[in-house]
Amino acid sequence: MGIYVGFFDCSAAQCELAVTNILSRPAAYRMRVFNRAGASLADEERTLPAHASERVGLNDFAAGEEGQILIAPLDDEDDEFPAMLILTDRKAEAGTLNRLMPLMRIEEMPDQDEDDEDEDDEDEDDDEDDEEEEDEDNGEDEDEDEKKKGKKGKKHDD
Repeated sequence: MGIYVGFFDCSAAQCELAVTNILSRPAAYRMRVFNRAGASLADEERTLPAHASERVGLNDFAAGEEGQILIAPLDDEDDEFPAMLILTDRKAEAGTLNRLMPLMRIEEMPDQDEDDEDEDDEDEDDDEDDEEEEDEDNGEDEDEDEKKKGKKGKKHDD
């Protein structure tokens, strides 16, 4: 799942978020915005036409705030919505760009719920199986080493 995350700071600049649908079909995404303390400022579901982009003014609901933005696909986890922050100086003329900052892509959300705990338990079981296999392999390696030593010993006896 391609999720995009980034830090924003609307306390020092005008912030806009540019989101792009790179697919050849309409697709939906979820935009979540949190302030620095972790309180939710926005949680919206949006749909973009094929190959379309949109700008969302963060100052409309996060003026004077700084925090984190998450962009995640809604319908199909393989959908991609690359996004970037557009930061403009508060005193600059409209349309003047100061900085473009791409959001970072992460593979999946680091949520910790019951499903994840079950997966963690399965991973621990897999680790135990791997350790048992390593022990078995180590035993075979030791036998092979002894056989090689035995052969070397015979050669030296001649």
